[in-house]
Amino acid sequence: ITFENILFNFDKFDLTESASEKVKEAAELINKQGGNYFVDGFTDGIGTEAYNMNLSKKRAQAVKDALIKEGIKPFGSACLW
Repeated sequence: ITFENILFNFDKFDLTESASEKVKEAAELINKQGGNYFVDGFTDGIGTEAYNMNLSKKRAQAVKDALIKEGIKPFGSACLW
């Protein structure tokens, strides 16, 4: 199962209203299906590789934090589920 288009505003890592809704949908499905999931973050190509890597990690963490808030239990660190 892949959830795509959990989008962020340019140079931001806080969830938009639309992204929050998609995370809630994902949490509902995860609660029904069970299993382990991987959360990954991406950026555009603007900025340095180091900057974008850090922003990607923050975006993945924001999604993970939102899933936890929806009752999903994590295992592992920042981006691993």
